[in-house]
Amino acid sequence: IAGCASEADKETINAMVSTTTTFERDTFPFTFEYPDGFEFTDKVSASRQLGGGDAADEAVAIVMDEDNGLAIERYTLNAEVSQADLGLVKRELDGLIQHLDPDAAGEAGELAGFPSLTYAAVAVPGLKDGETRIIALFEGDQEYLIHCQSTPEGRDEVEQACNLAVDTLARAS
Repeated sequence: IAGCASEADKETINAMVSTTTTFERDTFPFTFEYPDGFEFTDKVSASRQLGGGDAADEAVAIVMDEDNGLAIERYTLNAEVSQADLGLVKRELDGLIQHLDPDAAGEAGELAGFPSLTYAAVAVPGLKDGETRIIALFEGDQEYLIHCQSTPEGRDEVEQACNLAVDTLARAS
């Protein structure tokens, strides 16, 4: 499934492909490309967690600066999630995300063979005019979140990086 990129964005993304790095970790069952101008870090902090629940089992980020970038998290769930369960999971996740942004509603789908939910332009509390696109991927009892967080100053670059990540997302071999 192609990402949400417009034709102009896809041209920009294609131009960036020659200068990309691959996100690849043993603990994440997928890979994707991101622009070389972004830096990988495993020093991630979240100022507010959805639902106030347990911390992520693992959190890493690919950042442009402290407010702009992609955060990638892994959580262990209480139950396995399949494509058939996505409607129920969507209602639960919609409720959590609506605590941050009352207008947020996820779009169910499949990305790289993973059941997925995507939330566009969710407000980020505590970050002036900050917003994030949230992509949730599920495999068994694991949930993987990709947050594409940006401020107005970094929005275009983060959106291009997020579109590139979604368009190149693949199951790890």
